[in-house]
Amino acid sequence: MKKFFKTASIYLLLLFLLAAAIFVLNIYYGQRIAQQLNFDLTMYLNKLNYQTEEVKFKVNPLLRKIEVEKLTLINPAEFKLTLESATINLSWKQLFNYLKYDEFQLDKNFKSYLKRLNYYNLISNYQINFKNVELNYQGDLDNVSPDKLENILNKDHNLSFKAENLAYNYPYYRDFALTKNSWDKLRSFNDFKFDLAYTSSNQQLNLQQFDLSNEIIRLMFNFTTKLDFNQTQQKFKFLDLTGNYDFLLAGKQLEFTANETFKQLQLGQLTTSGNLAVSYPEGKNNYLLNSLAYNFEANDVYFVLSDQLNDELNNFSFNLLDQSQNIEFQIDQLTASQDYSRPEGKGNFKLDSSLITAEAKTEYLYQNSQLYFSNLNLRYLPKNKLAEQLNYLLQLILNKRFRQDEDGYYIIDLWGELNNLQYQ
Repeated sequence: MKKFFKTASIYLLLLFLLAAAIFVLNIYYGQRIAQQLNFDLTMYLNKLNYQTEEVKFKVNPLLRKIEVEKLTLINPAEFKLTLESATINLSWKQLFNYLKYDEFQLDKNFKSYLKRLNYYNLISNYQINFKNVELNYQGDLDNVSPDKLENILNKDHNLSFKAENLAYNYPYYRDFALTKNSWDKLRSFNDFKFDLAYTSSNQQLNLQQFDLSNEIIRLMFNFTTKLDFNQTQQKFKFLDLTGNYDFLLAGKQLEFTANETFKQLQLGQLTTSGNLAVSYPEGKNNYLLNSLAYNFEANDVYFVLSDQLNDELNNFSFNLLDQSQNIEFQIDQLTASQDYSRPEGKGNFKLDSSLITAEAKTEYLYQNSQLYFSNLNLRYLPKNKLAEQLNYLLQLILNKRFRQDEDGYYIIDLWGELNNLQYQ
């Protein structure tokens, strides 16, 4: 029995010594990796001419984890970026690479979790705050440096970004006549996410998913494009981009204050969806729109013009309008659609409102930044006294009497360039 206890004690002692050795080595290599990270980050930021506050790394090789308490990057001319409580999960391969070559590389697959990520634009004075972020990267950033950004195009990359909450802060929101309560509802989004994938063989970048939603707004889109790098400007640019989008605004929940334009404003529901295709032709300095298609619908929009704008409109009409009350306008339904494939396009428009019922159909050419209507047919029917007054004023200004069809609709046919339309 004594022999058994003696043997067991030896094993326990060995296990204790082994655990102590692992603990000491974990601390030792954790500190060395932290020092290496701090040095690498400082050198990299100096090349980018960024300012940074003191950053502290805490590395646990045994758990394959890097922790960053807080890191603030500042580009005095552009932005300020702050990370709080960031955790980066390492792979065993990255750790063994450091043990073998005494060089740490965070340039391949990794996962990261951040409690907060704040971006502040110093030019336009807006701020985007992310809470509880999960970042998952798969790829290879080897040989990518500030002076060799184009090397990123030589390897495949996959990036997944998720945030429990995204809050957009703009101090001048009252310029849009929004109440504070409405702005607070509008600026915060839950479960924001997007996925990016880049394939080096064809230099194709694919935004597979972008989902930004709250109780008022829903925005989803995706696109595919060829990615290129401009050596002269040292910037990336998109080539041959195609994409789809879907947008909804539940405006009934928004409240607006009176301003110089409106005494009262109420929005119903606005929706739009569509697709587009653009390209960047070789030798050109701007993008070329190849196709654009969309469907738009708005319901239950109501506004009353301000006293100031009401007076200005009345003065412009030579006091022909009724001044007994402010001009108000109710849109029951507005729909519009377009289908453009360079250089030709066509569109439809319908409006049912308290002022007029109207519809329009058009065919046009858009080329070399010039818009030419081969045909634009407009039919409208005034529905109240104000509409009749405005219709009379328009005919008076144009010195033209509009023709009417058998249903009483006024008809106007237009054609020509946008800044020089002809009509009958």
